[in-house]
Amino acid sequence: MTTDTIDSKYLQYTTVNIQKNEAKGTYSVKYRLKLKDGGIAKESMKRGFKTLREAKLFTEELKRDHAETLYKLDHPELTMTFSELYEKYKISRLGDKPSTIINRESLIQSRVIPFFGEMQIKDITQDTISQWHACFYDDDGQPIFKETYLRSLHSRLSAILNYAVRCGWLTKNPASSCSIGVKNAEERPVWTPEEYSLFRKAIADDPVAFYAFETLYFTGLRKGELLALNIGDINFETNVMSITKSLQVLKGQEVITSPKTKMSVRKVRLNQALADELKEYIATLENHGPKDRLFPLLRKEHLRYTLMRGTEEAGLSPITIHCFRHSHITNLIAAGYSPADIAKRVGHESIYITLHYSHAFKNVEGDIADSLDRIMEGF
Repeated sequence: MTTDTIDSKYLQYTTVNIQKNEAKGTYSVKYRLKLKDGGIAKESMKRGFKTLREAKLFTEELKRDHAETLYKLDHPELTMTFSELYEKYKISRLGDKPSTIINRESLIQSRVIPFFGEMQIKDITQDTISQWHACFYDDDGQPIFKETYLRSLHSRLSAILNYAVRCGWLTKNPASSCSIGVKNAEERPVWTPEEYSLFRKAIADDPVAFYAFETLYFTGLRKGELLALNIGDINFETNVMSITKSLQVLKGQEVITSPKTKMSVRKVRLNQALADELKEYIATLENHGPKDRLFPLLRKEHLRYTLMRGTEEAGLSPITIHCFRHSHITNLIAAGYSPADIAKRVGHESIYITLHYSHAFKNVEGDIADSLDRIMEGF
């Protein structure tokens, strides 16, 4: 009986008992893969060796194979593929919002895994990432996706590689040394109050959509926040609307989630005219209560269709539903409100507004300069 031991950080391999079957004249090798705590992780036997030499050669090969296997267990970065890394990363992010998980999975599986999936993470370099970037440009060097989408792709890859660095499987994130796309989209179009007035007249024949767009334009809500509103979220005594949730469509199912960010949980004061309109609208609903949805039959598809129809009938330049939020912010800037006050109302950071709406703030700066001139004229 022979006993050989190979140690690693986690496992201990022991080969035991090379035996001869006297009746058949053959040899067998029985071996174990043992845990450090003494438990048996694997126990097996190989039979049918014609000579003792063959049995011993098998034992030596077995020891080499297990030595390599155990070393790799101690150093997973040596052979870990990007797909294997991503599976570990997903487990570490199980606490993310369902919408975030689904969107990330779709993006990674369609745009990242096909290129990096079978590549060992130790072989991912700035050059290989640049080769991946090149896949998103046509022969004329033009991007085949929006620049903001490309930036998002790169950020997802970088986040996964950062996880590998935190785990000690990489010493440096190669994605941190290169980039693609732009962080902020081009300036979104907005509608002035005069333009919006033409639109609201064009959709007046659709009361549900009419009141929904009124709410979007005069509160700056995101469409998910709008669709998640309950009647009880509006206090008509104070004209305050509480934003505490958002509606998302995940795999074809409507799901109520928390808002986009912590700052998105907020209270929005309604102007009196909008509050009166919403009271009139709610009065038309049947069997409604505080916990019922404010727009129970409204879907994003209907909003998009109504927006397209009203835009064409009013002869306006096309915008998206999210542009109503931008229009609201631009109107507040034009009215002279500070970035901090606007950020609190719409639920994001002041710096975000400064970056995205600098053109509107410049107009306010012009008004400030004119005001200072009027002061100086009085000296």
